[in-house]
Amino acid sequence: MKRKYNCLIKNHFSFQEYRIEPIRDEDMYSIMAFRNEQLFHLRQSEPLTKEQQEHYFGTVIKALFEAEKPDQLLFSFFHNDVFVGYGGVVHINWLDRHAEISFVMDTSLESTRFESYWQAFLTLIEQVAFEELRFHKLFTYAYNLRPNLYVTIEKANYKQEAILKEHCLFNGEYIDVYIHSKTNTPIFESILRPVNENDTKALFNWVNDPEVRFNSIQQEPILWEDHLQWFRRKLQDDATHMFLLEYAGKAVGQIRIDQSEEYHYIGYSIDNNYRGKGFGKCIVAQLLKMHPTLSFAAVVKKTNIPSIRIFESLGFELKENLSNHHDIYTFVKE
Repeated sequence: MKRKYNCLIKNHFSFQEYRIEPIRDEDMYSIMAFRNEQLFHLRQSEPLTKEQQEHYFGTVIKALFEAEKPDQLLFSFFHNDVFVGYGGVVHINWLDRHAEISFVMDTSLESTRFESYWQAFLTLIEQVAFEELRFHKLFTYAYNLRPNLYVTIEKANYKQEAILKEHCLFNGEYIDVYIHSKTNTPIFESILRPVNENDTKALFNWVNDPEVRFNSIQQEPILWEDHLQWFRRKLQDDATHMFLLEYAGKAVGQIRIDQSEEYHYIGYSIDNNYRGKGFGKCIVAQLLKMHPTLSFAAVVKKTNIPSIRIFESLGFELKENLSNHHDIYTFVKE
């Protein structure tokens, strides 16, 4: 019988060819080997023995599945259904709704899979913490021994929050600890409303944002007169619906659907000041909630990893054959 955490409705999470499930007893010795091989960056003073690992799984791990609010949630991590690591959220603060991220991967794969596995695991653990548990904040606590880790988590929109100078003793020297964090943005605190003519300037600024242009099929800057004509035409077009997302009284992004014979095509953008805070998923999720019976499609550049994650996490499926462009994906939700 597979284990289940009492605090989770959903216990299995997937993203592309990756997935996690509650930590398994059968992985205990592999986990022990990974940890013993990577002592240098873990808060573990000496190698684990089989007896210690078995005792840990029989007591500490077992108790996690009996508690209503355990202090950690640990998962086995799989790539193409092969166990390649484990991790979860630890030091959980249920009152303030935050937790630390922990992840240890197969040591033999670190040289080739470090970034891709970390990116995938972060996506999965955010499904657990942000979407399922509605935690407010996740953070990482890392010794200043693996600079590539900071680059990887920053690509996933974690921001450096603090450096604890000379905080830990390592090989006779005191080293720094880096803390990165990411906060959740509840959908309930934002409002999706129809666009009106007063939003013309905001949409013009967003469409010419360098990152928006880079992620667009047509990358040339948009001229004001061209934008104004396009905007007025779209407002009168019954096949187009445009919405603006507001949060705390501020406009944070826009989303548009254009109707075709088979699908309603989605295009969206988020203000540069609000990226990495969950508003991309928020704006798409709210649109889906507004139109639950429509069939949607989205064209996304293969390099636009944040948007790919958003559409996949919201149940869109990849349909590459819908486009003639070799550098884009088409996702659909029917």
